[in-house]
Amino acid sequence: MTRPITNRSLVYRMVSFLLLSLLSVASWADVAVISQQTLIDKMANNTPLLILDVRSPEEYSEGHVPSAINIPHTEVKQQLSLIKQAAKDGKQIVVYCRSGRRAGYAEEVLQASGIQSLLHLEGDMIAWSKNNQPIEQ
Repeated sequence: MTRPITNRSLVYRMVSFLLLSLLSVASWADVAVISQQTLIDKMANNTPLLILDVRSPEEYSEGHVPSAINIPHTEVKQQLSLIKQAAKDGKQIVVYCRSGRRAGYAEEVLQASGIQSLLHLEGDMIAWSKNNQPIEQ
């Protein structure tokens, strides 16, 4: 016999769903955010960086942050050795995508593999373009 869904149980289910959703997003919050200007300054000062664009190759070819390399978020696991080596070499790993979702996924994969020196580009490519920051093609 199934019990009818009451307003109380519906509210409980909704709250549970929202809490679980927030917890999944909270794992991305462990990655520090780097402002666009700070990234530009670090690039100008030749700070050791690996700027990781996790968008599709088509998006990347349309324009990307200068010196960024393209590893689509679906290929981050396969490219872990390259990214881990950059981290071992003392490079800070800066991750971005178009709006943040794919970068969040990539950051979760990288954190799970033990990479600690992660930074997330504030506003991702949407804000970078909107603010007329330099773009390489």
